[in-house]
Amino acid sequence: MAAGDFVFFNQALLDLGKKVHDLDADTFSIALVSGGTVPTKDTPVPHFGGLGTTNFATTQVGLGTAYTGPISLGDTTWALLGGEPTLSAGVDSVTVARDEATGFSNAAYGVVFNVTDPSKRAIGFFDFGGNKSNVGGPLILDFDAAASGVTNRIGKLVSML
Repeated sequence: MAAGDFVFFNQALLDLGKKVHDLDADTFSIALVSGGTVPTKDTPVPHFGGLGTTNFATTQVGLGTAYTGPISLGDTTWALLGGEPTLSAGVDSVTVARDEATGFSNAAYGVVFNVTDPSKRAIGFFDFGGNKSNVGGPLILDFDAAASGVTNRIGKLVSML
């Protein structure tokens, strides 16, 4: 997995088959977390402050005036794009403004979770490739994947065959 790639949790894929998540209708947010708990595709029952085995809310980066908590991804869509099942955000990018006084320097991952789900189950994560900061300047998460030809792509499912 390359830094910046989105990885679906295996539990989320199982949950899709059990109709836990509606990637078109549910509301999703992204939380910035440290490497205190390293996410992998095999993370057991991941969630963000709800019910499950692995609670990523416990490793959320420090809150301040610029980052006040998880950020909404807008109206997501789940569609076949270029023949691949693709989850797209309702926003082009997320910017966490510069914050010298109360900023963080340890955002290692972005965990995407289902706000609509009472258990706040997480569906996947971005690996930032090391700790990122909003102290020296804004942290920008850009979903406008122009190189892929798919605008606002969060992630896609690739056939295992």
